[in-house]
Amino acid sequence: MRRYRRQGPPPINLIDQPAGLASRTAAMLIDIVAISLGLTLFTYLTSVVLSFFGLDVIVAELQSSSNTIQGILGIFVVLTVGTILAF
Repeated sequence: MRRYRRQGPPPINLIDQPAGLASRTAAMLIDIVAISLGLTLFTYLTSVVLSFFGLDVIVAELQSSSNTIQGILGIFVVLTVGTILAF
């Protein structure tokens, strides 16, 4: 039986390679853009769904805030207080 040897350089293990500053910065910027787009889309879809069901208080809370994260936290606060008051 013959053993065949591969020609060329050994394969590069990308997992063990330390990431350079440019690739880390690019990955961080991509993460920031993806998170902000995801939060914006989540906020928009949440306001559309809530206005469809006629929950105008939560939609007003969502649209009045200048920050998306504050709006989402405000929605959770309104939902939590509403749930506690319902029981």
